[in-house]
Amino acid sequence: MAIIKPYTIAVMQASKIQIRSGGMAKFKKNVKTNLNHYCALIDGACRNNSSVKLVTFGEFTITGQYAPADLDDHEFNNKEILENTAIRIPGPETDVFASKAEQYGIYIAAANFEYDPDWPNIHFNTAFIISPEGEIILKYRKLMGQAASVHDIMDKYVNPLTKKYDPFPVVDTRIGRLACIVCTDMYTPELTRIYGMKGAEVILRLTAGWGMLRAPGVGRAVAIARASDNGVYFVVSNWGPYLGTQYAAATSAGHSCVINYEGRVIEEALTTNEIVLKAQVDIEALRDYKRRRDPIRLIRTELYLPYYRRTIFPPNTLLGTSVEKLDSRERDTRPVAMENVKKNQDFYNEYDVMTSQAKAKNNFRQRKYEMPRDD
Repeated sequence: MAIIKPYTIAVMQASKIQIRSGGMAKFKKNVKTNLNHYCALIDGACRNNSSVKLVTFGEFTITGQYAPADLDDHEFNNKEILENTAIRIPGPETDVFASKAEQYGIYIAAANFEYDPDWPNIHFNTAFIISPEGEIILKYRKLMGQAASVHDIMDKYVNPLTKKYDPFPVVDTRIGRLACIVCTDMYTPELTRIYGMKGAEVILRLTAGWGMLRAPGVGRAVAIARASDNGVYFVVSNWGPYLGTQYAAATSAGHSCVINYEGRVIEEALTTNEIVLKAQVDIEALRDYKRRRDPIRLIRTELYLPYYRRTIFPPNTLLGTSVEKLDSRERDTRPVAMENVKKNQDFYNEYDVMTSQAKAKNNFRQRKYEMPRDD
């Protein structure tokens, strides 16, 4: 394995114009304004600093968070997102980042609502990483949230880059093994745990997350836990001010941070304003730490596996559905999920989960997307 020298990550807590419905001409104008601003930030961070190897942006990087034309209407609307804020990845917007990645020999990570013609009735909230060669080398679709999740279509899902069922992609690069999550994914510990088990070394949380402002610092505490639980650098790349909307600069989320593999906050933006936060990443120090005390070595998988075999939130809820189905998915499935929570509690307390009787009661079926089992 090649030695990786310490390098600098530049976290762009950037301001942006929020794109709303208003026609294609307005969309293109505002997207161009955002991208020009980001390019200027990249130039400022990298032009005279060759140590910068990774640049990150927040969630909804290119178009901003979905906002309907009527600002009093806060209903989630899949159709409007598909028509007004979802982009193709790769596409002309990501090509702008690709040219900057090539210019400076850097990796760039960002996230936005995505339209995929293979799934025309739903949108994804997608994080992506661009290589110094200008290629998209990782595409991760947010698993927890209002946008479509891989879990909603898992029997038919194929990762467009790896061409296999791969909801937790990790990419091996010249600056370490990189992975992404988006916003509320952070609050589900299984996601980052799987990345740790797959050998990720830097996990990028691309977010528009108000959680970093929660009292008394819940978001910050969770981020620290995710880093130390898995022995990884954990980067919170949050949004800055939204311009020209109801989201004033004073209410932007901010507070981006970089946390090392021991759970130490090494750099933090103590503001909600626009800022370029820089921190040093030392992959060789991380690898030395993990050779001595990798937290993943303590996982006793056999203890937990039987409990994860029972459904709670139903899968495949968006297969073969209409555009409108995504809007009501959470409302429609919540009662089922809550009932499953209660049923599972009764099951776990009544049956021995390791007995054949429990397995029969569970009615567990192997699926094509499961990992092979040793038994």
